[in-house]
Amino acid sequence: NLDMFEEMKFASLLQKSQGNPVVMSAAETFNMATINGAKAFRLNIGELKEGKLADLLLINLKDTSLTPTHNLISNLVYSANGSCVDTTICDGKILMQDRIVIGEDEIIFKAREVAKNLVNK
Repeated sequence: NLDMFEEMKFASLLQKSQGNPVVMSAAETFNMATINGAKAFRLNIGELKEGKLADLLLINLKDTSLTPTHNLISNLVYSANGSCVDTTICDGKILMQDRIVIGEDEIIFKAREVAKNLVNK
């Protein structure tokens, strides 16, 4: 699937498969997925800073997968998944709020039409 939380978990655990449990910490993995990933692709994202695009996720910290929350970064890397995301903001525009995607019915309708057209070609 395209769940970035699962990708972070897999990337970190894969590095540990060589027998070193402290290689690639949760913080390193989180930075790789955010600011360092943005730098690698020369994107103006990855951190909350003036002049950067306002892309961010609001996480539901009451989600059971994040309990207990002793280390939030570790929880995000090893325990979180897409269902923990409450709100998504991209370039300052709210795309999902309270787990409701704005215009979801229209998006699904258009996607089905595109898929149908591709199959019929």
